[in-house]
Amino acid sequence: MSVRRVRACVAGAAGALLFTSLTTLGTVAGTPVAPPAQAGTGHHHKPWSPAPGITFNNPLLPKRSHVINKKVRMAISNTRKGETIRLMTWNLKSALFTRAIVNAHRRGVGVRVIMSAGLARGQSGHGSYATIKRALSNGNRGRPARLKSWIHTCHDSCRGRHGIVHSKFFLFSKVGGAKDIVMSASGNLTEVAANRQWDDLTTIVNRPKTYRNFGMIFAQASRDKPVRPAYHQFTDGSLEGWFYPRMGQRDTILKLLAPVHCKGAIGAAANHTTVIRIAQAVFNGKRGLHIAQRLRQLYNQGCNIRIDYTAMANSSQRVLAPVPKRHIVQDFDGDGLYDRYLHMKAIAINGHYGKDHSHKVVLNGSANWSGMSLKSDEQGLILHRPRAVTQYINWINHIFEHPPPRPKVVAPTTRRTPDGRIVKINPYAHVELD
Repeated sequence: MSVRRVRACVAGAAGALLFTSLTTLGTVAGTPVAPPAQAGTGHHHKPWSPAPGITFNNPLLPKRSHVINKKVRMAISNTRKGETIRLMTWNLKSALFTRAIVNAHRRGVGVRVIMSAGLARGQSGHGSYATIKRALSNGNRGRPARLKSWIHTCHDSCRGRHGIVHSKFFLFSKVGGAKDIVMSASGNLTEVAANRQWDDLTTIVNRPKTYRNFGMIFAQASRDKPVRPAYHQFTDGSLEGWFYPRMGQRDTILKLLAPVHCKGAIGAAANHTTVIRIAQAVFNGKRGLHIAQRLRQLYNQGCNIRIDYTAMANSSQRVLAPVPKRHIVQDFDGDGLYDRYLHMKAIAINGHYGKDHSHKVVLNGSANWSGMSLKSDEQGLILHRPRAVTQYINWINHIFEHPPPRPKVVAPTTRRTPDGRIVKINPYAHVELD
């Protein structure tokens, strides 16, 4: 082989390696990564677009960790000048997200963010909230109204009188070849979500009706004033969107479980029973108990049920005593505090549902099964999509069958303070139950 050809091969290999590395990272110095044009051909690779579908985060597996955060950041970093981004999250605490948001604003994207006022106040003057606020307050002069950027906070729920800002959804007008993009998540825009939580993300693209409805909720939330009616639901083909507060109305989960029959299912469990799979961070209070009672009723009727959870009140524990369930937490450093934990809020059903003996439906989103969630800003989707339901059932089964090692606290349950007092250790002190 000639020297010239050897040099060409080495250069090509180095270029390919560099391109692979940049694509994996997603951004370089906060700017979108665009694959280089093929030399001498005049052809360009297609710009990055978010793939529709379900994404799961598993903090135990390097290949499954950070995937949700990376997808959202890639969408932010590949949104072009003149487009819009809308982010609503309970917490935003991440140098990577901060950099991506600030850079998007600087290149002419209209970026708007809503988060909890209490968490914003708790950050330092160099934290994500203060840094984003300073950056987004500059560069708005001369922009059309839709492209003016800001970050707002809500003291309670944005659209209600009580509760908290607990929604976690992210909207993009256009990224690459995809338009009207909605990402509905169970996790916040934090490094904790990537490193410590089992979470899920549903990405919907090219669905203007879904995008408009989420956009309407964001616009209402930005005013931080009670809305009547606060509860909102819409249908767009095989999906439904729902938004809390939902005070004084029939519970969404109980409504979803009402049509379930345990016998006569086709294509579900081997013995023709309906399959129900649950990944829920919190069962708490009367609401959690009422849902637990309905699940116990269905279990007694023969439904095939598995539950993955993080925190469950004693009352719900007693009701669900015989139901197969798994406590998905981990105290991996033995300090008496849970470090990794389930943060999903999903329920998947496959079987006899109403008059359909082979129906598949999944509900996901941001809402825990507690009374607080009914007062708070929450969002989610109900998907009547067989592939999505199968994905959730398989994932929940995987977590159930492969729980984290060292799931129980092994350190002492009390400690002595510097002044000599004995205090109890709360194993959930590091767990985001909101």
